[in-house]
Amino acid sequence: MQIKANELKQLVLWSYELTALMPAPRMEREKYTIDSRNKFKSLPEALRQMEDASASVTHFVKSAAYFLTRKEGKGNPQQMMAFTEMLLERVKQLNDGSHEPGWVREQLKYLIGYANWNADAVCAILTASAGDRERGMELIRKMLEAELQVIGATDQVQQVYDLLKGWTKRDGSHQERRPEEQNRDRQQQGRRY
Repeated sequence: MQIKANELKQLVLWSYELTALMPAPRMEREKYTIDSRNKFKSLPEALRQMEDASASVTHFVKSAAYFLTRKEGKGNPQQMMAFTEMLLERVKQLNDGSHEPGWVREQLKYLIGYANWNADAVCAILTASAGDRERGMELIRKMLEAELQVIGATDQVQQVYDLLKGWTKRDGSHQERRPEEQNRDRQQQGRRY
């Protein structure tokens, strides 16, 4: 099955909406991470556990609705409910647009894979920026410009950027650090290696 350009565009944009509903990145041991992300990362496994595509999609829906709200929802149930609701709405939209369960399964793999990859990319960029939030956000914008241009969504760059910017600020743990704090962190990091 070959994915069409308009389908890929929609999946990429949806993936950023889902990413922005995950727990916000936090600095922990000089690295940005997302708390309690195991069930997000393992969601695609639910799509691979059964050979029959329709059973696979059904298993995915049950897995997402159960595990995300139960396991991941302990810290912030309202946030997990928003993520789960958005994900289930996207599954419904994919099913409404295609009567082929195998195709829906493939699109869900892309959607969840990209949402997780988005989160990893943002965390990696923020970590590499060594506390310089402005520099990190500038690189995130460049990433979006490059990616969204390829899929014909340059008109969505600002909207997606604003989503990610709000997401990375959501819990308040990403405040600007003073230059002296940045220098101290770099010196400590240098001593370790």
